[in-house]
Amino acid sequence: MASNHINTIVEDTKGKLWFGTEGGGVSSFNGTRFETLTTKEGLSNNTVMGITEDTKGNLWFSTIGGGLSRYNGKSINAITTTQGLPNDFIFNIKQDKSGNLWFATNGGGASRYDGVSFVNFTTAQGLASGWVYTIEEDKNGYMWFGTNEGVSRYDGSSFITFTKEEMGLSDNFVTTITEDSKGNLWIGTHQSGVCRFDGTSFTTFTTSQGLASNAIGSIVEDTNGKLWFGTRGGGVSSFDGTKFTTFTVRQGLAHNIVNSMLVDKTGNIWFATIAGVSRYDGSGFTTFNTRHGLANDIVSDIVEDTEGVLWFGTEEGLSGLKFNKSVEGKEQDVIVGAALLNVSNKEIKSYTPVWEIYNKKQAIL
Repeated sequence: MASNHINTIVEDTKGKLWFGTEGGGVSSFNGTRFETLTTKEGLSNNTVMGITEDTKGNLWFSTIGGGLSRYNGKSINAITTTQGLPNDFIFNIKQDKSGNLWFATNGGGASRYDGVSFVNFTTAQGLASGWVYTIEEDKNGYMWFGTNEGVSRYDGSSFITFTKEEMGLSDNFVTTITEDSKGNLWIGTHQSGVCRFDGTSFTTFTTSQGLASNAIGSIVEDTNGKLWFGTRGGGVSSFDGTKFTTFTVRQGLAHNIVNSMLVDKTGNIWFATIAGVSRYDGSGFTTFNTRHGLANDIVSDIVEDTEGVLWFGTEEGLSGLKFNKSVEGKEQDVIVGAALLNVSNKEIKSYTPVWEIYNKKQAIL
């Protein structure tokens, strides 16, 4: 691995996993071995916050202070303000339905790349603020930008900005945006709960309506259409369209600070926390932490690959989870490291959790 501290995990269309790290560059894993790209190989900066694959198969890495790096599988092309970016501090990358890439920057607004050139959007064009934290595309093709001064919607020609003062947004500091299966837009805020936008108006939900906390960090929709809200200190809440149900450490959640969430292929919901990772199967929680062999209890990201293996990025390396069937046909949790993904059932023997921690010592340059 490039570094023990993993910021983000992405699987490309070829099934290769990519890990953006804090200060160590980016590592890839093809099922057998790790390879690492750093500034020595042409990466613009070794702190990688986001990874996206474009329609041509290029990998884009967003960095803090180094702009972007585009990797075509052979070489890296660094892209900074010199090539047209408004700012070299890139928080987020979003690819729209037309294949355009959108970049959220820290102080420079947003930038769109159409495969040929960059077009930059700032407050001069109507964007709410230069500090953009999240980008989402809705079913109509409108682009939404969450900033520290409200949320802006771009229809392809102009912006409309929604704020607390004018349009009914609960808080101008927007942390996350998600569209549900019904077309509603859910806007998570820093301190004032979550807002639902139905295309016409906002409805605000806070702790007064049963939300776990007003500090929203992440939002996902499960296979049953329930919305889940991960918070910064209150645990998680689910919303069935009528009422909220809150889960905290009292119900078995690893910790009440939730960094990210994932709904896996079988419908289980996973919560990355600062005290391990928890799985909710619809009836109760199962938590894995360092006592069970997790690389580190501070888990930042979760990704499920095409083989059904779950990967957990932590501050001290990488851990994977694979499901195997026991002789009796009962599903067992087998925690594995990269090198153990193809072990046979005979080698696993008792089917008890087997852990392997992967860190920067496993990097192959």
